[in-house]
Amino acid sequence: MGTVELSLELKEEIGKLETKVAVLPVIKTPEEYTEAAHFVQEIKARKARVIEFFRDAKTKAHAAWKAICAAEGKITDHLDQLEGKANRAMLTYRQEEERKRLEAQALLRKAEEERAQKERERLRIEAEKLAEAGKAKGAANMSMQADAVQAVPITVQQTAIPEVKGQSERKIWRAKVTNKDLLVMSAGSDKRLQSFLSIEIGILENAARIKNGDLTVPGIKFFQESILVNQRA
Repeated sequence: MGTVELSLELKEEIGKLETKVAVLPVIKTPEEYTEAAHFVQEIKARKARVIEFFRDAKTKAHAAWKAICAAEGKITDHLDQLEGKANRAMLTYRQEEERKRLEAQALLRKAEEERAQKERERLRIEAEKLAEAGKAKGAANMSMQADAVQAVPITVQQTAIPEVKGQSERKIWRAKVTNKDLLVMSAGSDKRLQSFLSIEIGILENAARIKNGDLTVPGIKFFQESILVNQRA
């Protein structure tokens, strides 16, 4: 879509306003104040005309944008669903194969622990025999050998999950609020937790507007400030 150019008439009117702004004096009298207020009304009126000038082009462009986004979204949402289904299937497979690996590893480690335990017991029995035979030095050495027997660390490598270029598995942390009251109470005594409490100023200000300031919230100050509102001429 090409650029929408402002009409020559509006361009000239805005140019005149820019000239007035350039020479706008510091307000010192009621008359100058009134003149400035009328000038603001002129600006708002021209702004309204500019908005109206572009309204039709914006409406058409927005409608076209919405239609394009809807068509795109329908397809991409479906593709996301397909991707999610495939990812869930692969993740289930990975989890099952990891379960099998850990199970096999646990069995092998248990067997190795049992082997080491039997070897320690065998050496201790030999140490006892040597001691009974009066061979104290040999018994001490044999006992030391028994104490030194350790199970060999066993790790089963994962071979059932193929390496796919561009794919990796990572762990991510999630969080959910299970007891909001407890969180708020804890944050009162632990300032580190206060960053986890979100304060929506807009909601508070809207409540103050509805109650006309007649409400009290611990830790919140409600106050009024003045703003200047100019109506269009």
